[in-house]
Amino acid sequence: MSRRDEGGEDEYLIAQQDECSAMSVIFDEDFALLCRDPISYSIALKRPSEGGVGVGVGCDHLALAVSYHPAYPDVAPTFRLVVRDDVRCATHPRPLHPVQERAVLDAAYGAIARTGEPCVYGCVIAAQDFLDGGGLDGAGLALLSDDCLARVLTYLVATVRDVEIVCAALPVFRAASTTNAVWRPLCRRRWRGKWGFRGRWKRTTRDFRRHDDRHYWMRAYEVEEADATRTAISRDELSSMTFDCRPWFSLRLLRNQPDNMRDVLPTGLRESVGDVVFSKTGEVSANQLVFNESTWEGSNYISGDDDGAITRLDWFTGGFIGGGNYSVHRTANWGWELQGFSFVLRAVDDDVDGRGNHRDELWGDLTRSIIVQERPQWVRPGRYHDYNYREIPDDEDYKSMLGW
Repeated sequence: MSRRDEGGEDEYLIAQQDECSAMSVIFDEDFALLCRDPISYSIALKRPSEGGVGVGVGCDHLALAVSYHPAYPDVAPTFRLVVRDDVRCATHPRPLHPVQERAVLDAAYGAIARTGEPCVYGCVIAAQDFLDGGGLDGAGLALLSDDCLARVLTYLVATVRDVEIVCAALPVFRAASTTNAVWRPLCRRRWRGKWGFRGRWKRTTRDFRRHDDRHYWMRAYEVEEADATRTAISRDELSSMTFDCRPWFSLRLLRNQPDNMRDVLPTGLRESVGDVVFSKTGEVSANQLVFNESTWEGSNYISGDDDGAITRLDWFTGGFIGGGNYSVHRTANWGWELQGFSFVLRAVDDDVDGRGNHRDELWGDLTRSIIVQERPQWVRPGRYHDYNYREIPDDEDYKSMLGW
C-alpha cells in the first residue's frame, strides 16, 4: 500500500521517515531504532534508576516500541512494551504483569482517541505521564480479587463519601465497593451513637444471616437512611417506647428564682417530670407524671393516623386536653419526639452508644443550645407572670412555635 506524489515518492514512507527522525532528535538517548524497513523504534518511558538493580529495575527500563502501519499516518501505529537493550531479556523477560502492560498501552492508545490523530509523540508522553503519575499502582490493584480489594477499601474509608472519592480516583474498586465487607463496618460507624443502635444492629445482623446477598449491608444502610427521615410512627412503635416528658418552661423554677433573676423564665428542659407510655388501645400510663404539684392519672389519647401511620396525637387527661396537640418529629440523632405547646416528649433509648443511655444526653442538643431571649416589644407581658426574658433553645422553629 502506497501513495505516490508527482515525483513518484511514497508519501506515507516520507512521513514515517520524517517523524522517525524527529523522534530521534526529541528523545535523543531514549530513542533506539529497531528496524529500518518497515520502520520500528523504541522510546524509553522511564530512565534507569541510580544504583541499578532491584525489584523495580524492570519497570525502570521499560520502553514503548512503535511499529508503523504502511498507511501511517492515515492508520494508527502499533505499540508494544519492550525492555531496553542494556538490560538482558533473560534476566527480566517480563517486567510487568499482562494487566499492567495493558494499562500502559491503553494510556498510549488513549492519546490517539482523545486527539483523533495518530501522533506518536503524544502517545509517548501519555504513557510517560501514566507511569510518573503512579498509574501502575492502580493497575497492580486490578490483579487482586474483589474480596482482597474490599479488605483494602475497608481500611481506606470511614464514610460513604470516602467510598465515592476512592472509586472516582481508582475505578478498580467499584465492584468491591458494594460488598458486605465494606458496608458492614460503614453501617456500624454510621449507626453507633444514633438512637436505637442496639436494636437496629441486632435486627439487621439477624436478617443478614437469612440472606445470601453480597450487597445486603449496602441496602440496609440505604434503608436506615431513608427511615431516619420518616416522621410518621406506627401504633406498634409508639406503644413499644417509653417517653421522657419535659416542659418547655418551668413556672416552678420561676417562682424559686433569686430576686435578680425574677425577670427570666427558666427552661424546663433540664429536668424530667416523668415517663409516659402509650398503649395500642389508647390509654396512657403516666402515674408518676407530676406537673405543678398535681398528678395526671388515667389519661387517654386520640391519634391522627393515616393507614396506621401516626403524625399527631391529642392527649386527654382529667376531662381536659393535657398540653393539647402533639406532633410527631424526628431528632437529628434519629430519635422520636412529640412536640406540644407546653411539653415535649422524647423516646428513651435503652442503649444510645452501646454503653447505656443517659437521660441528659437525650436532650443534649436542646440544653446545650439554650439562650436567653428578650421579649419583643409587641408582645404584652403575661397576665400572671410578668417576665421579659426566657430561656429557650437557639432554634428559629422553636422560637416561633413557643408563644410568650
